[in-house]
Amino acid sequence: MQRNPRLTPGDVATTGVRRREVFGTAGRQIQIHTNHFEISGLPDVPWYQYDVPFYLGIARRLYQVRIRVPDDIEFLAFEPNLPPERRKDAIYAVQLLAFSDARGAYDGRSNFYTKKNVGSIVNYHNVFNQDVKPVTVTFTSVAEVWFRHLQEFMKPGAILADAGFNASATASMVLTAMARASPLARANVVANSRSVYLKTGERNSSFDIGGGLELLIGYFQSARPTFRTFSMNVDVSPGIMYQPGPLLGFILNNCKRELSGDIGRLANPSTQLITKINRLIKGIHINGAQRRKNGVVIPARVVGLDSRSARVYRFIDKAGNELTVEEYLSKRYNLKLQFPGIAVVDVGRKGAWPLELCEIRGNQLIDQKLQLTPDQMKNVHKFAKINPNHRLIKIREAVQSAGVLNYQGADYLVNNGVTIELETTTSLARILPAPDIHYGNNGMRSDQARNGAWRMDGRGYIRPMPVDGWALITFDVNFNPQKHGHPFVKTLYEVMRAAGMNAKPCAFLQGGNATGNIQSQLDQLGSRIMQSGSKVTLLLCVLKHPMPEVQREIKRFGDCVRGVATQIVLGEKAADSRGLNQYCLDTSHPPPGYGSEPSHAALVASVDSDFSYYMAQSRVQPRRREVVSKDDVAEMVERAILNYQKYHKQFKMPLEPPARLIMYRDGVSEGQFHEVLQEELAGIRAGLGKCCVPNCKITFIVVGKRHHVRMFPKDQNADKNGNCLPGTVLDQHITSPWFQDFYLLSHAGLLGTSRPAHYSLLHDDNSLSPDALQQMTYHLCHMYTRATRSVSIPCVVYYAHLVAARLPFHYRNDEDMHGYQDKPFETYQAEYVPHRMPLMMYWM
Repeated sequence: MQRNPRLTPGDVATTGVRRREVFGTAGRQIQIHTNHFEISGLPDVPWYQYDVPFYLGIARRLYQVRIRVPDDIEFLAFEPNLPPERRKDAIYAVQLLAFSDARGAYDGRSNFYTKKNVGSIVNYHNVFNQDVKPVTVTFTSVAEVWFRHLQEFMKPGAILADAGFNASATASMVLTAMARASPLARANVVANSRSVYLKTGERNSSFDIGGGLELLIGYFQSARPTFRTFSMNVDVSPGIMYQPGPLLGFILNNCKRELSGDIGRLANPSTQLITKINRLIKGIHINGAQRRKNGVVIPARVVGLDSRSARVYRFIDKAGNELTVEEYLSKRYNLKLQFPGIAVVDVGRKGAWPLELCEIRGNQLIDQKLQLTPDQMKNVHKFAKINPNHRLIKIREAVQSAGVLNYQGADYLVNNGVTIELETTTSLARILPAPDIHYGNNGMRSDQARNGAWRMDGRGYIRPMPVDGWALITFDVNFNPQKHGHPFVKTLYEVMRAAGMNAKPCAFLQGGNATGNIQSQLDQLGSRIMQSGSKVTLLLCVLKHPMPEVQREIKRFGDCVRGVATQIVLGEKAADSRGLNQYCLDTSHPPPGYGSEPSHAALVASVDSDFSYYMAQSRVQPRRREVVSKDDVAEMVERAILNYQKYHKQFKMPLEPPARLIMYRDGVSEGQFHEVLQEELAGIRAGLGKCCVPNCKITFIVVGKRHHVRMFPKDQNADKNGNCLPGTVLDQHITSPWFQDFYLLSHAGLLGTSRPAHYSLLHDDNSLSPDALQQMTYHLCHMYTRATRSVSIPCVVYYAHLVAARLPFHYRNDEDMHGYQDKPFETYQAEYVPHRMPLMMYWM
């Protein structure tokens, strides 16, 4: 057991920049509300964390406590993949008899927290009756935490080492689990690891988003260490659930293009169809109509679709007879299948079940990996967008006595000495001044961004890039090259010239076929261009609607084959006479399933003194790996420095080595801070050393967007939608007690409640003041070249997103990326083709 009854000075380390009680002063001070509630009372006794896996049968470890569950509790044979509500039943049954004097809190997965010390390893063996297999719940001790002693180290000036940080993380998990315990005891509550969702059946409590899915509004809770104490972060959180019903109907509903309602097409399905169906159904908990024992339905979890049919799939039954699934069902249950020739569902140890007998269980949240369709996402946004005032009201109502969270009346909190205040935390914040926006044309002009936006009409660029030549090919049958293409390219040419760009007229207009060989058509256009002696640096491609397969071919051709910038255009918008502001689509994200295997790392670096021009490096990584290896970081940094030097030589600029390197790192959780800092900071230093700039000072900042902190304006400091104004920065009260961090809302909210970005300073050789770091970050949020408004994170982070999303297109093999799923990582590396535009922002 990891024990931390008292933390010592040896627990203090240097992960992160030590928190100083020095805050930013720039900007206008205001008061804001946050969705944090102070935890003013903490337990006086130690709490223990136990890992609680579930096993079928009797676990032979140390000793066993035999517990017979009362007859009035429905309890089923258990296994690791049992649905969440059954796990909750198991823990509830154990608590009734073993923890009645010290009820603990279960997180719904594999952690149980209690103030009762039951030992290192204990097996609770549940014996129900002779017809159901026994189930063993094993309690394995993981950690012990003392809240009062930990609180002493939550004052500014101390940074906890691994032991202390783990203790604070365990304390946060204990408090979160306690706050969730009372709502989870209600029968009509569905939950995942952090949020609870109330199914009331009332109107507007849920919303059908199509495809057999429905959306619920729930509440997220997470205890966090803040200045001198803990606070509970509470937020409104949408959740998506499967609607109960036939699994076969769910597949038909979501594969309309592939199946067209014809169930017969599920006989001998193609590999591509199986891949799509597996993305939809893998992990879903189902009931099988044939799987009944004493009137109780035995659930299973879908492993995937097996292309064999019930008429072909054979297995050995308990009597040693070899049977097909169809024969077994007929013999054992007297069931005659309606569709014995279609694929069956693989349910692991429980064999294979016919699709027509599988029912999706209710009260089941979707797997986070499930990709929603554009129409489903549109419905989610329509239902889930909540304006700030309404959001704050719902949060406050939830914690009151009549709310689903009910902090004052929650027995798990009250009985364990935990007090959570019912008023939201009020914090001191500031509104940073917006930067000046400079324009070219007729001398330098400047204007200030207002409410996070500015205008470009009639104004030019300071350093416009030339467009030596460009071409257009249309894959939209309704977009005629002569009727629509000529007016479009003429208008676009005039706009480029008005912006100060040295552009030549469009060199080629060509029609194409979206259902034909895209690579061949683009090659033919390239040959025409080469034969004419023209130079083309921009290729516009017109599509009727977003077509992922066509977009992938276009981007791969431009990025890796020809080295030419490509822009996707919607034909309907390009043909519209109302102007050019409507036509750009250029979706950089791959279609569902692309890019998930393997992972991709991208480094984007500025090469000019204005932080306006960037170049990109990329690497293929093993799947799900977030931390980039030291060697890969070193290579990318070295290449970035060399590109910096090439750019300065090309434009005859002073060639001075960079004296400071500011790294914004995205996608890192707090638990990975130490690993990222050790691996990637070392890689940066190694790369700088290779380029003979070892004295370059490094600042390393982590950017976080996946959090639930919200800021609500007080008094009149709000925009027209009720959000805080762009530039609102918060660097105290709810920030970390150990390292420098701040929240910055840099953009104007268009829909719902705006989410600020969270910035954590992990390393700083440059000794930046809070004002310098916050204002630099805010200014970089105005440098995103795709928009004439500030964005939610610095432009360099956005660019890295675009590059990483583009990388799944950079493979030689033309087949769907899912064809690579079973291949070794080395195959991905061999198939990967780097882009051919090192000195261009090709991803834009």
